[in-house]
Amino acid sequence: MALSVWPQNGIQAANDLYDKFCDDWRAVDDALCDLGRKYPDFSLRSCLLKTSAVNQLYGARLFYVHVPVAARTIKDFLPERLNRPLTVSDVERLINRMPKKYTVFVSKFVHFFVDVELPLQDSFCARAVKYYLTREWPRDPEWSYRTYCSELAEIKRQFKIAGAVTTRQLDRFLWVAGQFRGWEKAGRLDKGHNPELVGIFRRPDREINELLKQIAPDLRRD
Repeated sequence: MALSVWPQNGIQAANDLYDKFCDDWRAVDDALCDLGRKYPDFSLRSCLLKTSAVNQLYGARLFYVHVPVAARTIKDFLPERLNRPLTVSDVERLINRMPKKYTVFVSKFVHFFVDVELPLQDSFCARAVKYYLTREWPRDPEWSYRTYCSELAEIKRQFKIAGAVTTRQLDRFLWVAGQFRGWEKAGRLDKGHNPELVGIFRRPDREINELLKQIAPDLRRD
């Protein structure tokens, strides 16, 4: 593995992009955090509100008929496990109890409403992780949550960032980097691309361009 593929200032640049330009993304994160504070319990009512919010605001792709089923599954699963930190194995068990393998949804739910140190997983983050570990850009990595967390730990070890960044800061970098690389390869707004981020990628702004160069220095931008 060649360490030079890792952008040394990429995490800071992605978080600067988030802070300065991603108004919608910040508003979604704030709304979910506010919801968690207002409804800290895991009653069926609270789980239904949180499930609906994550699915709608973060595009977790639950079929609408599965929303109440997922909420009840969380309500039945979580409370007896909250007297200790939730583990990656717990998250995998919760994923396996869902009506489908809703890994993206469950990872976002537990991150926002249980423990912010549990990583969020989606296809763009998984592609970015795979790229930085192998220099290959996968079309559709089929990773379990456990595998994804293991690869994240390897990223932190290989590039010596363990303890230097938060889980959410690293997630922002991986998501922006994954979205940017995917968009550059597709050359258009494609399935799964975030419209706000693509609008930012297209904007002729010098500061944005400089931040993107730090996030993906190997992708040339005029």
